[in-house]
Amino acid sequence: NACTTKDVCNEGKSSGEGVQCDDSNPCTTDSCTLGKGCAYSNNSAACSDGNACTLKDACIKGACTSGSAVTCDDSNPCTKDLCDKAKGCQFVNLATDCDDGNACTAKDKCISGLCKGVGLTCNDGKVCTTDSCKPSKGCLYTDTQDPCSDGDACTLNDKCAKGVCVGGKKVGCNDGNDCTTDSCEPKTGCANKPNTNACEDGNACTNKDSCAAGVCKGAKVTCNDGNPCTDDFCDITKGCNITNNSLKCDDGTACTKTDTCASGKCVGVQLDCDDANPCTKDSCDSKKGCVNANVPDKTNCGGLGICQSGTCSKGSSLNPAASCKEILQGWSAAPNGTYWVDPDGQKGPGSKYQVYCEMKDFGGGWMVINNQWLSKLTTLKNLIPGGKCQMTSSEWRSWDQFNGSTSETHFCSASNKFSHWPSYKEMRQVGVRIRGYTAGKSDSFDAYTNCYGNDWQGSFCFGPSAEMYSMTTSNISLINGELSPTYNQVIKLKKTATDFEFRSREEGPQKEGIIWKTGKIYLR
Repeated sequence: NACTTKDVCNEGKSSGEGVQCDDSNPCTTDSCTLGKGCAYSNNSAACSDGNACTLKDACIKGACTSGSAVTCDDSNPCTKDLCDKAKGCQFVNLATDCDDGNACTAKDKCISGLCKGVGLTCNDGKVCTTDSCKPSKGCLYTDTQDPCSDGDACTLNDKCAKGVCVGGKKVGCNDGNDCTTDSCEPKTGCANKPNTNACEDGNACTNKDSCAAGVCKGAKVTCNDGNPCTDDFCDITKGCNITNNSLKCDDGTACTKTDTCASGKCVGVQLDCDDANPCTKDSCDSKKGCVNANVPDKTNCGGLGICQSGTCSKGSSLNPAASCKEILQGWSAAPNGTYWVDPDGQKGPGSKYQVYCEMKDFGGGWMVINNQWLSKLTTLKNLIPGGKCQMTSSEWRSWDQFNGSTSETHFCSASNKFSHWPSYKEMRQVGVRIRGYTAGKSDSFDAYTNCYGNDWQGSFCFGPSAEMYSMTTSNISLINGELSPTYNQVIKLKKTATDFEFRSREEGPQKEGIIWKTGKIYLR
């Protein structure tokens, strides 16, 4: 494929990066064909020859050809029109005389690219004409029928007619003050006496204006729109002025906090009503605020837990229990499974951890220890040199070095990994079976029932360190590969225990050992 490069083999297939066919010429069309590779064919596209003084440049025979010349004419007599190849049309201001076409101006001249003149003053000195100017004609003087004064103090409604002021009827005088009553004496002229009429004082910040001593006065206006998010004041020309503020406020809903004025409205931040409790449905009531209503009981939560009156049941990851028994006491239908415990409480120094609980057999509420959970919940310790111990998720095994070189007794001990261990008063041994593990056919492991006996006696024991019990119900000897009977025991401790130990002791120097094969231990 001539249209790829850097071809490599990948998972039995060849692939490469696409070839970039670009000759940087806008007047060619770039393409690629499998057999030939890149091809460049002339086009007739629009282009730019780099000259701002040409228009409609186009591609011809693979090259950009200039189009028609740009016409630079802004029809402004106050500019000189030019064309620059780099910038295009340029219009340079002139400072010459000109004609703005307005008969109402004189001494027209170009200023900053505009033709400007000085306005004419049209005034014939006559009160009965209207003086004006029309841009196309110049000054105009038009007779009016406007009011005027004929020089008689006791005439009213004097009016212009044919350019002359003609007197009207002799009536009272008007001094333009609403707070005076006007009258006229032919000889003395107008008389203006103060009144108490309603009036307008010209101040937008007053109302109920009335006359007093010839002056119009009003009562002060109170500007208050009842909105705490505005600052209200009065302007004498405009009246009440309302301006938005950014003060703290109350938006009237309990579902927000830090309410603050913005754009004339009281706006708050929405409350986060999530109480991090899967056993409540979180919502917000505009009057009450956050509402965390209980979800239906038996809703699943925290692993194997269920919701009970808004709380995740004991033994869930959210609500660790002190023991398996406590879980069953709070939830009688709790199934068998892995639960969370925290015997010293969530405020104690110890962290929560998981245990397996038997909730059906023997009344339920048992903490289960088998080969799998022994490796999770206990730690090997107190090993005497010369012996070997092994604890995996499938078996427990202890033996000496099989060389007969020492006469010491060898101990393998596994004690509770967590210092805060669930308290228990009962133990059950269910289906326990052990197997002899020796170096020779004539050797055998002697399992005695005395957990605290002489050091030459072998034993296989479990329980609290102060009150351990043998896995076997009678003294037995097991040759290599021989299985013990299946043992079941019910044990009531003398006092409540908060520790657990699993111990195997074998006599030396015989070449012997023991393997825990099957079965489990219940603690409650």
